[in-house]
Amino acid sequence: MDGGVTAQLKLFDLAGADADRRFSPYCWRARMALAHKRLEVETIPWRFTEKDVIAPSKQIRVPVLVDGNEWIADSWTIAEYLETKYADRPSIFGGGVGMALSRFYANWTNHALQFGMVRFILLDIFNHLHPKDQAYFRQTREKQLQEQAVRMRNGIVDEITKLVLDKVKTENYDLVMDRSGL
Repeated sequence: MDGGVTAQLKLFDLAGADADRRFSPYCWRARMALAHKRLEVETIPWRFTEKDVIAPSKQIRVPVLVDGNEWIADSWTIAEYLETKYADRPSIFGGGVGMALSRFYANWTNHALQFGMVRFILLDIFNHLHPKDQAYFRQTREKQLQEQAVRMRNGIVDEITKLVLDKVKTENYDLVMDRSGL
């Protein structure tokens, strides 16, 4: 940073009906990275239906960090940006190994932990959303959950089919599979 002057950073952060209720784990990650770097940031409550506000980022989701004329989207990309741009501040990752381990934890959290928790928290999130966001949230989450269920079902069917076919092959059975109901 030039002469130790901190640029005015702004972070668009997902909010519920109460602007102080911030519930996005991705935004939490960005805020934790900023805090670790000891950077002051103005957090701006953002709601699902306010996509026009973050349009300069070419993104439709938060977190979005604004650093001067730079618009940076995605919590991981924000952390990488902060690590490079503010290298004189404490390191977020502590080097390549820490970065790789952090990436592993982020991916595991995104795909295992959050997926397992979603059914427990969706209704609570919905009940705390701003009314203008509720229809959007319900529609997009129902679609996502339906797509995930289909992928899981297809994966299970493929796995069972492979096991059966392997057994048929090793035991030399004759088998005809009717896949018409799949």
